[in-house]
Amino acid sequence: MWWIWTIACLQPDRGPASGDFEVETTLSEVALTTVLVRFETPSPTTAHVRYSEPGTSELTRTTETTGPSIHHTVALTGNAAGGVVSWEAVATDERDHTTTSGVQATLVPWPSTLTPLDLDIRDEERSELATGHLLFSQYDRQRDHSFATIVNGHGAVVWLSADTGDDVKINRARLGRDGQSVLFSQYHWELRKDLGEIVRVSLDGTTTTTTRATEQHHDFVELPDHELAWLSYVYDDVVLPGDDDPLPLATDAVRTAPEGTEGAGTRKLFDMLEDWPESPGWSCDHMELGKFVPNRYEWTHSNSIAYIDEEHAFLVLARYIDQLVKIDANTGEILWRMGPGGDFELLSGTWFDHPHFSDAWPGGVLMYDNRNHSERASRAVEYHYDEDAMTVEQVWSHTEPGHRMTTFLGDASRLPGGNVVITWSALGTIQEVTRDGEVVFELHTKNVPGRSAWVGGLW
Repeated sequence: MWWIWTIACLQPDRGPASGDFEVETTLSEVALTTVLVRFETPSPTTAHVRYSEPGTSELTRTTETTGPSIHHTVALTGNAAGGVVSWEAVATDERDHTTTSGVQATLVPWPSTLTPLDLDIRDEERSELATGHLLFSQYDRQRDHSFATIVNGHGAVVWLSADTGDDVKINRARLGRDGQSVLFSQYHWELRKDLGEIVRVSLDGTTTTTTRATEQHHDFVELPDHELAWLSYVYDDVVLPGDDDPLPLATDAVRTAPEGTEGAGTRKLFDMLEDWPESPGWSCDHMELGKFVPNRYEWTHSNSIAYIDEEHAFLVLARYIDQLVKIDANTGEILWRMGPGGDFELLSGTWFDHPHFSDAWPGGVLMYDNRNHSERASRAVEYHYDEDAMTVEQVWSHTEPGHRMTTFLGDASRLPGGNVVITWSALGTIQEVTRDGEVVFELHTKNVPGRSAWVGGLW
């Protein structure tokens, strides 16, 4: 457990009503920037805590009121790692008599295993991130540590999951549909053990829920009604074109389960080996023995899944065969395939090449296009498609400013005002760009940032 050091205890002029109870502070073990304030009052009271925003000492934020009770635990969220939070606990009894703890200041430690972030560009007038929060996963390049992270518009880390250590990697983080929690997937770094889980941690660090996610990898999505869906590996020995003997193959499935499932209750909705219309073949030169999955030839390497609420359908990106696949969320039926040789005619622009994606909506998708095989500079690219005419158009793109091609990870998603946040994972850079291609926010880390998502003004 982290120890919280009280730096100062300033007793304002409140007479006998001030400092009438003792306060204990600790740091949440699962949300490392959340300070938990605990205290007891002589009689039942309601209680709240006034506290400061990162970078200030003024008590401008107020928690929700708890009680009436004698025992109080109040969570102070949105504090900056490595910063100081000032706070004052306030209790009110049934006669409206108010007592306080006095103003105190608490240091929120910077975790020793977390690499600092550098904010290089912040255009306050044109940047949307400058006034909001961004959620992303990150891991160090030695693959010893990984985190789910939220930064504010000044680049301060204001929410952080516990470090998973050197066996388990946090790969994807999402804000919960409730707006009050972070979900993240984690699995074995080298995929030699099936340790797949999806973990929900409340922003206040007081509750966690763990779902066993069989053979989970790369991506997951939260569904309505407390269901989760994720990409899962499936295996078989298959005779591929040009070979006489079966080869050990790995490919992908979509599984779903109620949140909190420990194993039983998982449903396999879709399986590439069973539901893809063609037999497995050699997809590309990435399909090497053990390149990603130990002792297996990986056929499809699906890396992204999205759920379209309005259509009750999934979009899945099978990277090695460059196909975006729409799947009925009830039946598992393939509704269409988009990409080279797929069901759509491309009317303008160029097809994607080994991309990743997070942002999709009815009639559109925004991708991070790695472009591994064309060996052109990686880009963010937006497509609009017409399911009646079965046509697709490229409507916007933004190429990596240094004209570099990044081979792995990456992400792109729209912001509410029209700007786009792009994660150049291999370069350790997160940028916000306007539709005209101007960079208005830029964050650097020596770690590898993963998928990123705008989470609004949480605090």
